[in-house]
Amino acid sequence: MSKKWWVILGLVALIVALIVAIPFFVNVDTYRGAIQTQLSKAINRNVQLNGLRLSVLPFAIESSDVRISDDPAFRRDDFVRIQSFRLHLAFWPLLQRKIQVISLELVGPNVSLVKNAAGVWNFSTLGKTSTSGGQVSSATVDPVANAGTSLNAFNISSLSLKNGRVAVLDQAHPSDTESYDILDLTASDISSTSAFPFSVTLSGTQVKAPVHLEGEAGPLDANDFGNSPAKGTVEAKSFQMGNIGLENLKGQFTLSQGTLHVKPLDFDLYSGHQSGAFSYSFQRAKPSLDLTSNLGKVDVNEFLSHASSARDLFYGLLSGDVSLRTSGKTSNEVLHEMVGRASLDVQKGKLAHISIGHEVATIAKIVGVSFPQGETPITKMAGHFDLADNSARTKDL
Repeated sequence: MSKKWWVILGLVALIVALIVAIPFFVNVDTYRGAIQTQLSKAINRNVQLNGLRLSVLPFAIESSDVRISDDPAFRRDDFVRIQSFRLHLAFWPLLQRKIQVISLELVGPNVSLVKNAAGVWNFSTLGKTSTSGGQVSSATVDPVANAGTSLNAFNISSLSLKNGRVAVLDQAHPSDTESYDILDLTASDISSTSAFPFSVTLSGTQVKAPVHLEGEAGPLDANDFGNSPAKGTVEAKSFQMGNIGLENLKGQFTLSQGTLHVKPLDFDLYSGHQSGAFSYSFQRAKPSLDLTSNLGKVDVNEFLSHASSARDLFYGLLSGDVSLRTSGKTSNEVLHEMVGRASLDVQKGKLAHISIGHEVATIAKIVGVSFPQGETPITKMAGHFDLADNSARTKDL
């Protein structure tokens, strides 16, 4: 082997040795205090890192049991707690003792989303500071009017999140806490100044099979993260909405100014199908819902058996159009404030345990009609209904 190749091999060996030796010469834990301070100031939350370690190939800063405190106006607890995280770093800046983040990996983050009685979310004050440098209390202040100091512009090439959990708590109804498991989340080119692509798969108590969302989010609203826009598609093989089961759900969504719009929205519903759209506003003290729906040959008995206590009473195939608006935090509020119209058509059905013909047997005999005992067959039933005051009324049934 020529002398030139021995020189090249020697240089390669030297570079490898330097790379392996970097963790021994660069103690990134000495930066922990400064990093905690900068992160805490940037997001307006107290950040605690449990030691920092430097790994090589790839170069990354690692830590475990990371805690981010909540806004004390909501509660004195963790807003986010992360089992472990890894910051991938640029190599050459590291040689100059400078830290430049390329990507971020989070494992096992637990996030608590809390809404107070005024309808304000705890994440709405992320990144805000008061004029005195302290935290902004979002319990009594309008999160949009009190913008405070915005986050500085930032960019992250990629974000990866695995095995996370999100708990959603409404302080006005603490017993209605919901939780969702984030199986996987990825995003790239995250920026506070431009939109970026993302993909997330989640499951939870309302989800029989994982729900997959994919689309574009941002730019992040530094004044109120809850107002950050997003758009994309949503798909789920099986989804539980209360007691009602939906299958093969597909839709296109947009999120803007605290309101979620899904149009179109299609899913299979008890041997039938639904197509329509809805809008849901969750920024107010009372969430509001607008829904339009076209139903096609839905099994009435299956639907009523899951949606109410009327089991094995009304049979048939339900079709029609529904348009309604409602708001509220509880099922009673939702039913009381529901207004709208429905045009429904039931075919090939029957009322079980009720024989209208038997009840009017005398009249039925006069016209030569007879009904079987114990039920009323329905060839076709149709009508237009007005929904209001927790009831449905029709004048043309």
